[in-house]
Amino acid sequence: MRARIHALIWGLALALLASATARAAGVDEYAGLQDEIRDLRSRLEAKRADKV
Repeated sequence: MRARIHALIWGLALALLASATARAAGVDEYAGLQDEIRDLRSRLEAKRADKV
């Protein structure tokens, strides 16, 4: 349970960092970063499913 919370917090932190970076970089790069965030989230969910 603690590992899941830790992973969720890190995922959220990375998403916020990517979002802030995207806003600073401009709209064109924002879409690419959103794709990366989705990819990271799907990887995290896959890892969670493997552990359960």
